[in-house]
Amino acid sequence: MLLIRPIAALGLLVALPLMSFADEAKKWSVELELGPTWNPRNDVRIPNPGGTRWSFNQLAGEGAFLSVRTAVTWEGEQGNGWRLLYAPLRITRTGQFSSPVNYDGGTFDPGVATRGTYMFNSYRLTYRNRWIKNDRQDFRVGFTLKVRDAEVALEQAGASESFSNVGVVPLLHFYGEQKLSDRLSLIADLDAAGAPQGYAIDLGVRAAYRMSERLDLLAGFRILDGGADNDKVYNFSTFTYAVVGVRYRF
Repeated sequence: MLLIRPIAALGLLVALPLMSFADEAKKWSVELELGPTWNPRNDVRIPNPGGTRWSFNQLAGEGAFLSVRTAVTWEGEQGNGWRLLYAPLRITRTGQFSSPVNYDGGTFDPGVATRGTYMFNSYRLTYRNRWIKNDRQDFRVGFTLKVRDAEVALEQAGASESFSNVGVVPLLHFYGEQKLSDRLSLIADLDAAGAPQGYAIDLGVRAAYRMSERLDLLAGFRILDGGADNDKVYNFSTFTYAVVGVRYRF
């Protein structure tokens, strides 16, 4: 089981910037981002092969749910930097299947109230370095080590199955900030990777409005897309976010 669970990870993110780093003043930033999230695609088959391919949306519908993520970033004077990010994601809904579903060794009947849970929590550590830096642009590239804590569970009268998976995934990282005016900037951030067995993309595009020397307001969108097709699991999903947030520098 993953040792850093959501509450512990959130506590770490909150406590980290409170450490005594007097000589590192104004190199830190804390971001909080939240907003409605939609899940237009979420196809599952476990085991793969042998199980039934079903859509979580058939069970849960495509209505929006609230999601949140937070990050702590340190940027050095030489252009190197680190980011620690926590992005929880969990959906729990109740619906009915239209046909029998064989999932993880259990059989789930159609027309019966079925509770589904989809969890995909993400913990990421990013190292990045300066690519371009001038009065109006700040572009950085690097690598992200992502720990995923995933679970898909189904429950109905007489049947209950849950498949969980914890794994480490290396991703390429890109960050770009383009200054549009004295107060307004456009920010893009990307973690992504691809392989024959699957791919992962987390792309955010946000506008940042500077309220003060330390505080920015953020608004934009994010897309989380990807999945895996291997000997055990077939799961491909897409999440779209409308986000607002704040960034505080110190």
